[in-house]
Amino acid sequence: MKIEIEETKANDRPVVERLLQLYLYDFAEIMGGDVEADGVYHYISLDETWNDPLAHTYLVRVDGMLAGLAIVIERSHFTGATDVTCMDEFFVMRKYRRLGVGQEAATRLFDLFPGRWEVAVVAPNTGALAFWRQVIGEYTGGRYDERFEESDLWHGPVQTFDTRQRA
Repeated sequence: MKIEIEETKANDRPVVERLLQLYLYDFAEIMGGDVEADGVYHYISLDETWNDPLAHTYLVRVDGMLAGLAIVIERSHFTGATDVTCMDEFFVMRKYRRLGVGQEAATRLFDLFPGRWEVAVVAPNTGALAFWRQVIGEYTGGRYDERFEESDLWHGPVQTFDTRQRA
């Protein structure tokens, strides 16, 4: 199985928008929410992210087939500090889950942005929390911190770690 991550180009935006619909469909199972009258989830808009020079969108492919996406932002979600990289969105299609695709993609992304990271998970998403604890735990040899963020910005666990202290 060949796993690739590739940074998107301008003409990839429609592909990313369609993948975000699948992501939001899965997310609705956890957080609730419905499509709007036009049959589209409008929770995530790429408008701000797509033009942000600190935001990077990646497609994940398995054997050449689309398998997911990731949005990485070189800015803390909580403080705005630009010496922290944030995993803003991360999605692997169900067909490719539990095959090591997510772990491989996440690890490659961590390697692309050496330094301090934060990965936040909404509280009800217990599957994602277990995934990130396992991936980050293996990547860092257990050298990461986890706190529960309770604020207007976020409600849920946040893992922080430094890739330069990799196991």
